[in-house]
Amino acid sequence: MSPRRVQQPLHPEKAAMVLVGAAMDIDAVAHRTALKLEELEAGSAYPRMTRATTQAIESLVEVAKRKPRDAEALRQIRGMNEGTLRRRGKAVLEAVERGRERPPLPSEGERQPPPDLQDAPVVALCEAMVRARAMEAELAYELIAARADLQQVVTAVRTGAGEPGVRTLEGWRRALVGDELLALLGGERVLRVTDGRVDIRSKDPAAG
Repeated sequence: MSPRRVQQPLHPEKAAMVLVGAAMDIDAVAHRTALKLEELEAGSAYPRMTRATTQAIESLVEVAKRKPRDAEALRQIRGMNEGTLRRRGKAVLEAVERGRERPPLPSEGERQPPPDLQDAPVVALCEAMVRARAMEAELAYELIAARADLQQVVTAVRTGAGEPGVRTLEGWRRALVGDELLALLGGERVLRVTDGRVDIRSKDPAAG
């Protein structure tokens, strides 16, 4: 099946404005942003973005987190320079207010079991791996995973349940880091710091 053709790619700033009207839940915003980027970059193994696109997405995620009520609060968000505020500030604040008025997103699927207290360091380790791969691919971390996604993966592996239906284990995200994440949780990958960076390697069988 051939990939869909996109006739007119959107400017990063315009794409951000389209998506900022989504529900102000950070995971939902990141997910909708990812879907739009997949549409714009159809045919690629995973979306390759310019730095300007990544910065626009990061600013959008910060807007979703902070939910600014006025221009001064919006100005404190990285990437919201004076030019952007003049052109888009009012529209962004109006979108945030629309998001505040919307009902919470309904939960999907079965209720997840509560996390174990010992999951926290494992989730942090998984997050370090995802962030390292995101930096290598020049992608925003939020496009690939959220902490809730990683918690579901860790819980599933710990309890022996089937793979959870999270975006990190689907499509290009799985190819980028999902399979490697499962290998980490299966004891087949090792993380260490080399020259100030996270270095991901296969476990040496001789190490036991």
